[in-house]
Amino acid sequence: MTTPLLLKEWSPKNFRDLTPEQIEDLLGIKGMKVEACSDGSVNVRSTENIVGYLRRGNTSVIVSPSKCDASHVLFMMGYAENQRMFQDGQVEFSEDDNLLEAFVAVFVRSATKAIERGMFRSYMTVEDDLAVIRGRIRMGEQMSRRFRLSPPIAVSFDEFTVDNQENRLIRSAIEIASRMPIRNPATTTGIQFLRAMFNDVSIVEFDHSWLPQPSWNRLNEHLEYAVSLARRIIQNSSISLEHGDSSSDEFIINMANVFEDFVVTAMREQLKLSRSEMPRANEIHPHMYLDEGQLVRLKPDISRWEGSRCVAIGDVKYKPIADAGVIHADIYQILAYAVANELQEASLIYAMPKSEQAGLKLLKTHKIDRADVRINVFALDLTTSSDEVLRQIAEFSKSFEPQLSKV
Repeated sequence: MTTPLLLKEWSPKNFRDLTPEQIEDLLGIKGMKVEACSDGSVNVRSTENIVGYLRRGNTSVIVSPSKCDASHVLFMMGYAENQRMFQDGQVEFSEDDNLLEAFVAVFVRSATKAIERGMFRSYMTVEDDLAVIRGRIRMGEQMSRRFRLSPPIAVSFDEFTVDNQENRLIRSAIEIASRMPIRNPATTTGIQFLRAMFNDVSIVEFDHSWLPQPSWNRLNEHLEYAVSLARRIIQNSSISLEHGDSSSDEFIINMANVFEDFVVTAMREQLKLSRSEMPRANEIHPHMYLDEGQLVRLKPDISRWEGSRCVAIGDVKYKPIADAGVIHADIYQILAYAVANELQEASLIYAMPKSEQAGLKLLKTHKIDRADVRINVFALDLTTSSDEVLRQIAEFSKSFEPQLSKV
């Protein structure tokens, strides 16, 4: 396996020794911009909000986030998944700057910790054809195939086994991780240890669009964080477990989604609101429209509701912030949200550039006189401690106090 090319999100990097084959591979990776320079070198830049590992042919790329470190990405993903795990101290972080290495290292540690007391077993219903009766006879199946009760007999029985849903998710994630370009010796050794421990668990090629979600109780709750990470690895990876080597594969994380999920979840937690009181964009019901004809649907990232009335509104942006200020299209968008709901104030929140590190910052307030709307633009510093990031969210949440509609 060739050494991956290391890039920062949105930032160009100059390479002087790329082969024509590598350049061709890079051109085939979505979101990669390749530009030839006059001195024969090549500038490569990631143009999307995607971080992680991407491979095409023999060329692989690892893209790191530009606004925070890998540990902060893990924190935001984990907090959005389950805030209780942070209160219970279940979550671990990695010091590795490489997001792929950090993510897999934390998964390996959490899965190893989860089986310290031994492999988790639970009862699973098994359907099989046996020479003797065990459990219940599947009479319909038996009669439709053989018309009599003679071996083999179609039966259904409960078995106390390690081959259960929770372990299958972890096992599949272990297999995916084993095919990634992990360089850390401790992590690769951990992966091999887990493969041996989970050897009796079936390898399942899960449908990425629908992954089983175990029900948690006192018997299996020690697996919750490991399963959460396993589900992320499966969902965000294109590596196939059933087929051989492919021409391309990836493990990618959409940072815009991660940032939005975290901000909305943390604000709900801070304001002690339910999902109906602060829904996600696709959960708003009835739908929100700008026009009377209901042709222009609006989907704000953050909205606070009292019954059927929207009382505060905002949008979450993870994108580069230009020196001149925020992108005008973002202002137009949030203005439409405020006008549609007859609100006098609306908020935009961006992820602050990593170099600035200034805590929560009010970048600018735009006052639109003719619409009687004030738009507050904030930037959130993601480079500080998790407690400080949550404190900034608490401060930002003050802008979401219920507003009276304009008369």
